[in-house]
Amino acid sequence: MFKSIKKFFNKKPYGYLPIFGFISILIFVFIYLLLSLKISNYSSQKEIVITYADNISFAHQKVIDKFNEEYKGKIRVKPIDLPFTKFSTNERKELLARSLRSKSDKLDVFAIDLIWSARFARWAEKLNDYIIPNELDSILPAALNSCFYKDELVALPSYVDIGMMYYRKDLISRLPNSKEIEKKLKESITWEEFISLSKNFDPNVNPFYIFPADNYEGLVCSFMEILFNKNINFFENDSVDWRSKEIRSTLKLLKDMIHSHNVTPIQVTEYKDNTCYEHFVNHQGVFLRGWPSFMKDNKNLLRSKKIDDLLETAALPHISGSKPNSIIGGWNIMVSKYSENKKAALEFVRYILKEESQKILYEHGAYLPVLKNIYSDEAFMKKNKELRYNKKLLDNGMHRPFLENYTKISDVISYYTNQVLKGKISVETALNNTNRSLATGELILR
Repeated sequence: MFKSIKKFFNKKPYGYLPIFGFISILIFVFIYLLLSLKISNYSSQKEIVITYADNISFAHQKVIDKFNEEYKGKIRVKPIDLPFTKFSTNERKELLARSLRSKSDKLDVFAIDLIWSARFARWAEKLNDYIIPNELDSILPAALNSCFYKDELVALPSYVDIGMMYYRKDLISRLPNSKEIEKKLKESITWEEFISLSKNFDPNVNPFYIFPADNYEGLVCSFMEILFNKNINFFENDSVDWRSKEIRSTLKLLKDMIHSHNVTPIQVTEYKDNTCYEHFVNHQGVFLRGWPSFMKDNKNLLRSKKIDDLLETAALPHISGSKPNSIIGGWNIMVSKYSENKKAALEFVRYILKEESQKILYEHGAYLPVLKNIYSDEAFMKKNKELRYNKKLLDNGMHRPFLENYTKISDVISYYTNQVLKGKISVETALNNTNRSLATGELILR
């Protein structure tokens, strides 16, 4: 055996050429197959699918469809619809929080009420390293201010909104001095004048003022608008007095509109935005509290073209001697820190902020754009004349306080305010209970 091996190694070099040639062919074939397999796997990779949870209106869907067409084969957005008809803002908050607490990677992009940034920052991807300053400079401060938490950029705005009223111009036009009344409504009538105006209508025929007063965030917005009329710096003090005269008089005014002045039907204490609109339409209401985006969201509203054509917009009333203001609303977009497709997700978020996308959201959904240059686009503003008035209201807008425990404060205020409006507890009891709940961290069971 050893002789055979020695004989093999003592052979002349040209005797091994066939063997070397065969081995070289095997190596070449192996490399070719390996490369072919790698190329095949690369070419067969599926497009990245990212999930996006929001109220998917007609306008939102148009933006999604356009993105999916432009990124076909690369990225596809799969919407998760959380319509306002099925989920209140509070319910959406809890659904999202529950999913994110589980650290699920099934949710890539999600929309939050702009006041929730502090609550959801722990689950959001920090965007400072992804976004350049020039991109932020193009955004309205009213929209961008809500996107930071502890100096970290945790969200980007999708759109802004502003509290406002709708009214039946045909009903107002029947009143003496109707032109003067409408002029005041546009500039913001005082609450005192507004309540006096209600005496011209029979509440059994035309309920005067419909506003959402169920136990949820919508009621808090109406509460804050009156509170800021009383004291614009209420939340800027080192400590907040929940039994203050400003809180007391705010609760009293809301209660009196239902129980003393007969301005608002008590049914609103069970209503959110959409059910308010239905009551307004079905009972020939005079005034409705809403948002600019409210009327174009066909998916969420009982449509009544006859009523829609008779509606005009107005500023919300204000307390005599105070500056008119409205609560700024809107929704921001976050990228989940648990997403496995962060770059693709951010590509979609950036797409929502493109000028073309922002214009689609406004033209098809009346969602106020967040880009400064759109408001200086004369052709677009001329085509969408109502946007100029909405921007004027936005300029007088106020944010709810950006506090880390805001959602807790909101839950307590909405619960006890709703109880007062239903006539179940007194204003004084509500003040004491609110103070106790916020001081002790007592849970509010809905």
